Amino acid sequence: MKSNKILLYITPFVFLISVANAAEAVPTEAVLNSVFGVNVHMSNCCNGNYGNTKMVIEELQYIGARKARDWASSDKIINEWLAINKATGITFHVSIPQTSPEKQRKALLRIERWLGEHPKLIDVIEGSNEADTGYPKSQGASLEDATALQYEVYKVGKKYNIPVAQLSVGGGWKPPFYEGNYKNFGKPPADFGNAHVYLNPNGTPYSTLKRLVALGEYSVDGKPVDITEFGIYASSKQDDSVTSAYMHQAPFDAYLMGLPYFFIYALHDDISGVVGFYDDNGKKRAFADYWHHTTRLLSDPNGKTLEPKNIDIKFENQKSTGSGELGIKNLVMYKSDGSTWIVTYDEEKSGAENGFQTIRFEKEHKTIRVYDGRNGVLVKTLNDESHLNIILAPNHVFLVEASDN
Repeated sequence: MKSNKILLYITPFVFLISVANAAEAVPTEAVLNSVFGVNVHMSNCCNGNYGNTKMVIEELQYIGARKARDWASSDKIINEWLAINKATGITFHVSIPQTSPEKQRKALLRIERWLGEHPKLIDVIEGSNEADTGYPKSQGASLEDATALQYEVYKVGKKYNIPVAQLSVGGGWKPPFYEGNYKNFGKPPADFGNAHVYLNPNGTPYSTLKRLVALGEYSVDGKPVDITEFGIYASSKQDDSVTSAYMHQAPFDAYLMGLPYFFIYALHDDISGVVGFYDDNGKKRAFADYWHHTTRLLSDPNGKTLEPKNIDIKFENQKSTGSGELGIKNLVMYKSDGSTWIVTYDEEKSGAENGFQTIRFEKEHKTIRVYDGRNGVLVKTLNDESHLNIILAPNHVFLVEASDN
């Protein structure tokens, strides 16, 4: 969106006046199918929480996930994926597992066979998964071997016309630059970069994603980066409410950044200490509910083939505590019934004050509705209006619908 903006700095707030009114609106289904993905472990780990496929299907349906990521770790796992796909329509990103070089190559043979036997089940294949970390290294894996294998993975992808994501890294986080091993394995072939993103306490999704995307672009010469893992470690330094808020915002941050795919790690807690949608006992966390309500509000079964279009809309009088990578964000969408939808939120660090903006539409709409993205509750309705004034609590996602139906 091209715009000319006048910034008036009045401590501690930034007021932004936009004088442009053209925005690209994308189908709501395009957003859901791109960035509402989740990692699973159907080979079964995590206190047995993946052992019951029926339960996993119900959990995936509840949170509204559209894609899943897993590892080609055994021959029988394909049966679990097929069951999930049949029940939900979910397709899979498939990675080479963390294991020995020999077993990694067996996994690639598995993937190649499955691509031939089950077309449309797998949407992206990846190279080695964090071969530079402790366990795979103990099995003889290395970045050098993973780089060599990536050429073979790419050949398989091209044979079946399936996009290929770069191998992933997890080690090498050393001073002074703390760039991990993203620049330490050359540039083997891939259609997408691959980044694993984990927030530190007091980190925010957009800024952290931006940094890791830049690192992930290195090995693919600036091609789009696939966020195959995005997670937050459980920490006494960060309240669970903040964690859940960030897990709600992060997919939209990823879409606004133009990233092709985004996967939360993971559906369930595991030994890594990363916070899942469901804890060790199978109890859902708050952001499982947030995803549930948001994906249902944005769902548009008749809109899966829609293309982006331009909509005249202005975002005026914006006030937020943060600026730059923080502050108010808006994602403009539409549905097959002609309604315009906007995801709007003020991404901030803890302790920020409420934000504010005016959304001005190109015409008067019969109904403008505001929904709380966390619980699906209708919080405001306007009739025969062309603009909306909205207060944005920090890190709280709201959905705005403008309709003439």
